[in-house]
Amino acid sequence: MCPYSRFQSAMFDEHSLIITYEAWRGEPRAPARQDQNFDNRGHCVDCLACIQCCPTGIDIREGNQLACIGCGLCIDACNTVMDKFGLPRGLISYDSVTNIAARKVGGKTGFRLIRPRTMVYGSVLLIICAAMLWSLARRTGTDVNILHERSPLYVQLSSGDIRNGYTYKVLNMVRRKRTFTLSVAGVEGAQLEILGNGDQAERSDIEVAPDSVGTFRVYVNAPENSVTGKASAITFLLKDRDDGKEFRSASMFAGPER
Repeated sequence: MCPYSRFQSAMFDEHSLIITYEAWRGEPRAPARQDQNFDNRGHCVDCLACIQCCPTGIDIREGNQLACIGCGLCIDACNTVMDKFGLPRGLISYDSVTNIAARKVGGKTGFRLIRPRTMVYGSVLLIICAAMLWSLARRTGTDVNILHERSPLYVQLSSGDIRNGYTYKVLNMVRRKRTFTLSVAGVEGAQLEILGNGDQAERSDIEVAPDSVGTFRVYVNAPENSVTGKASAITFLLKDRDDGKEFRSASMFAGPER
């Protein structure tokens, strides 16, 4: 299901460096002895070494194929065989279709780097790199995620206060421990209570380890007369104690329907 090979074949042109077989030099192929004269036959000795070493089992002598992953193992295998028979290397090599055709007629070979295809691909790569640099430059060192408790949405305490539970996560993308001050706004008289972090208060300090996610169980208690409807907007304010940056996250505070 991997589209790699089809992508590659769509991006190739006649000047692209791919694994090629010089059919004009290798054919007609046939088995040979080491002392045989190759004047009236092709250099390919049909040893099948190029097929046996291929991870995808293709025969490169049949032309470029989608299954070819460009590993070059067939090049090494063929060069080894050519050395044994005293023949020139490069029967299978990294080359372009243009160079293969030019070499067949004794023409000039070379690599043409600047052409429309490479200019378009280069421009696309530059745009992608610029977008990545821009996103990295704007990357913040902190991210916050809030999940309101679903069941129950709220609890009414014996004092009459309404309590909501939240899972509050702070992603610290900095390689140092950080301390934050957490508070809430939007619901009058609301108090925070962080599980394992002491009694309820208007604000509470939390610590997050370097390059990690701090997960906190947070309860927000508010007087009954402050809850005006089934769902009220509430804002969590997270302030970095080192640089004073503040991160605001919106959520809802559930209460009894009036």
